[in-house]
Amino acid sequence: MYERYFGCGNSEALPELASCGKAFTSIAVGIMLKEKAALIPNGLDERVFKPKYLPAEFFPLDDRRKGKITLGRYWQCPPGFAGPIPDLQMVVSAVSR
Repeated sequence: MYERYFGCGNSEALPELASCGKAFTSIAVGIMLKEKAALIPNGLDERVFKPKYLPAEFFPLDDRRKGKITLGRYWQCPPGFAGPIPDLQMVVSAVSR
């Protein structure tokens, strides 16, 4: 077997796959919104901390701000609660085509 590494790569290196995971998650969310639209009536504006989506152990919420988190915000993968949530409907429209 022949192996060749570039830059900081080596046989012990652990590649950072977080962004790769985000890409696949984005694709899955786009497909879900297209194929299961009736189950997610508000699209990216659907709030995700609801009994409809989470087990009873999550309630009551330990932080009331969690109740405002939307699917679109999760799809963005932003840090924390700060800042406005930009309109992502155009992204869903592009994925749905």
